[in-house]
Amino acid sequence: MTLHTILLCLFAALPVLSLALAADKSQASPFTAKSVTQTGTIHLNGAIHRVFPFFGPVREKEWAPGWNPQIVFPIGPEIAEGMVFTVQQDKNGIAYWMVTRFDPATHTIAYANVIPGLLAVRIQIACRAAGDQQTDVTVTYQHTALSDAGNQIVEQLDDKASEAKMAHWQHAINHLLATGKRIPSEH
Repeated sequence: MTLHTILLCLFAALPVLSLALAADKSQASPFTAKSVTQTGTIHLNGAIHRVFPFFGPVREKEWAPGWNPQIVFPIGPEIAEGMVFTVQQDKNGIAYWMVTRFDPATHTIAYANVIPGLLAVRIQIACRAAGDQQTDVTVTYQHTALSDAGNQIVEQLDDKASEAKMAHWQHAINHLLATGKRIPSEH
């Protein structure tokens, strides 16, 4: 069995293992997962062929302060469906990520990530040209709790929080497109 196969099996099993651990703990108190799905669209001042690469795990570093993925497989800057990487969360530990869809022809990319014992998240990103130098990007997040602590996070993910995240993405990417520089880190 190759390392790639082992990693894919491990990543695929993480949500199931996390749910099983939550179920074991729930024998004393039943756990009911909460989930929220939110979609937003941002408007970017760049042609689609220039904008789409910024949604890959490596190039996101160019516009997202604090984003520092550690590529597990395949090693290198080239995005691939099945790519596995980790991201250290500020206070929630390590998130394990996988590129679940990568289709440059249709300018779409999708991810799944798990913060063990806390959250499982799906992200779908679809870019569409809105003129020669404009791109509209629709982003859908689905957050599902894996524990009571995860439920508390999901409860805070209201429309206002989603709109703020999308406004940040739009500002950060448009700033990069206009200046060639990443916005300053927030402290």
